[in-house]
Amino acid sequence: MSLINDMLRDLDARRQPPGGLDAFALPGVGSNLATHAPVLPLGRLLLVIGLVVGVAMGGLYAWTPGNPVVPEFAPPVVPSSPPLHTAPAPVLVEAVSPVPQETPVEPRDTHVHGAESAPREPLPKAPLPAVAHKAPAVISTAPVTTADAASVSRTRVRTLTPAEQARQAFEQGAAALRQGQPRRAEDLLREALALQPGHSQARLALASLQLRLQRPDEALALLAAGLVLEPRSVELARLRGHLLLQQDRLQEARRVLETAATDAGQRADYQALLGTLYQRLGEHEQAVNRYRQALSLQPDQGLWWMGLGVSLEQTHQGGAAREAFRTALGYPLSPALQQYIQGRLTALGR
Repeated sequence: MSLINDMLRDLDARRQPPGGLDAFALPGVGSNLATHAPVLPLGRLLLVIGLVVGVAMGGLYAWTPGNPVVPEFAPPVVPSSPPLHTAPAPVLVEAVSPVPQETPVEPRDTHVHGAESAPREPLPKAPLPAVAHKAPAVISTAPVTTADAASVSRTRVRTLTPAEQARQAFEQGAAALRQGQPRRAEDLLREALALQPGHSQARLALASLQLRLQRPDEALALLAAGLVLEPRSVELARLRGHLLLQQDRLQEARRVLETAATDAGQRADYQALLGTLYQRLGEHEQAVNRYRQALSLQPDQGLWWMGLGVSLEQTHQGGAAREAFRTALGYPLSPALQQYIQGRLTALGR
């Protein structure tokens, strides 16, 4: 294009008349121009015009892209590079979604004066191939709902049965007794009995505590209620019979102790208590039998040997009575009991 511009400027310089005239020197302009500048011959003028037009058309043809012959002054055509793909910005998601591939835009051909030409605007660049990135771990901070907690944990909260609650209260009450908290222990033991009236251990523990607190009548009533539920309970009968003997309520003690005697055949303490009851009732032969049965199970009890000696003496078995008294002195006894035994031995003639 610069060459064409130079030629046009040269042509203008050639056609400008000398002397600073404004009109072009063309035929028929005026006779006065002929006197100041020579007229260019018609043949030469046509030759110059043809040369200018030819050069201009040749330059335009060379400038048009797609022609087989490229003049030296035509700008080189740079082949378009293949479409590139740019990676989208990373997104914090739980799963990587596939990146959609864009369809390359095919350039549309334009025709100028019957010749193919490239589009005047550059094509948009396609994104570069996506680079595989490992999605970062996402820690959810949303509050856990009840349904979520239920799906994670299958642990069920089970309500304790009355029997289980009673056992728990009894164990706590026993611990309170060991810790020297009688009032708290009493409350807990009563709670255990309210939950499970047939809890004999709680009943016995509470009755023993009431005896320690000098409330024997409450203990007797508590034991009597338990024997209504369990008439043959050896433990309840033994404790209630003992309290009745202390109060000289011998017949009541007899009914209580004999009811559960069948189930207490192997209980030495129960048999010795029956021996004491029969001895207090004056039934010494039964007393001797019960004492001997108790001593066969547990012979290291000096008090039982003394009781056997008393009933043997009452049944006129002096030799056996002296032997029982001497055996009793071989075990720890209070001074008062030891003095009583010495007196019986003196009476029996040693």
